[in-house]
Amino acid sequence: LHKLIHTFKEILSDDGEIFAMEPNAIFWLSSRYGDDAKPFTIVTEYKNPLFNVVPTIGEFISLFSNAGFGLSSLCHPPHTDSKHEDFAYINEFPVWDFMTFKKLK
Repeated sequence: LHKLIHTFKEILSDDGEIFAMEPNAIFWLSSRYGDDAKPFTIVTEYKNPLFNVVPTIGEFISLFSNAGFGLSSLCHPPHTDSKHEDFAYINEFPVWDFMTFKKLK
């Protein structure tokens, strides 16, 4: 992954950007409790990762930073299917992290 990101830096123009979407390391695999309209979760992934399937946001940003990119935006896309069984949960807890990185000069 390190080599891939460095390759992006070589081929992007000076004002180039990288868009990345990753599962949120805290909420993506969290257990879901409560009813459908008022969900809650118990966070187990922050300081003592249980699953280790995705990097934390800090690890992800550091990877890009070390390759010469800066984080220019971070957002959590809303769920668009109101009939989906996880609609309320995904609107309450960020299941995905969408990031934009720009080349540093």
